[in-house]
Amino acid sequence: GARLVALPELWSAGYVWLAGADYVGPRDATAVAEEFAESEVLSAVCAAARRHNIWIVAGSLPQMDGGHVFNTSAVIGPGGELVHSYRKIHLIHLMQEPDHLCPGRGCDPFAIDEITAGVVICYDLRFPGLIRQLAARGAEVVFVPAQWPQPRIDHWATLLRARAIENQCYMVGVNRIGSGGGNTFPGASMIVDPLGEVLARGGDDSCVLTACIEPDRVAEAREFLPVFRDRRPHAYRLDR
Repeated sequence: GARLVALPELWSAGYVWLAGADYVGPRDATAVAEEFAESEVLSAVCAAARRHNIWIVAGSLPQMDGGHVFNTSAVIGPGGELVHSYRKIHLIHLMQEPDHLCPGRGCDPFAIDEITAGVVICYDLRFPGLIRQLAARGAEVVFVPAQWPQPRIDHWATLLRARAIENQCYMVGVNRIGSGGGNTFPGASMIVDPLGEVLARGGDDSCVLTACIEPDRVAEAREFLPVFRDRRPHAYRLDR
């Protein structure tokens, strides 16, 4: 009965440049990246959305554009059309992303039926200003596809709840399970409501999490504690 399905970060390719010794495929991001107009992977996702009449936040895919590779999230509508895309802005040195990927330049909200949504990717979660500007522009739910490794998984859970509480919105964190390149990815996917309550939490085995996103709960939280009305951004604006 799900109306929308969300996937993790780089689920179709992984971090090929960090793949283990037993990996025999290409180790260059340009070898696995595709232009979206020609992507067989994205075409298959679009077909699945159309077949099941659902929205799909397709995690992220390695996108080739103008000779550069971007870590790009694609949002597919129930008619199988690409309705929104977001390129990861913050590239993490621990995963050697700046050596292989180019950063995105902007992050905008978009509509999923009557719900205003946003998407950021993994390391972006550590930058509260990015998600705050989405919420300030009306986002009621923010999706976070990720490959968040085991050593910092407590940060993942804490930051998802913090971003939900401070922005009074739903946070949907979808994390990879498995291992590769010396990293273990423990899942711990979570759906958090606008008050920070965890509605669904995954373990370290593959699973499907479901929850109901209720825009009225966002409106109620923001009316009860109107942090967007009360904030004074001129007092803490950072220009550097």
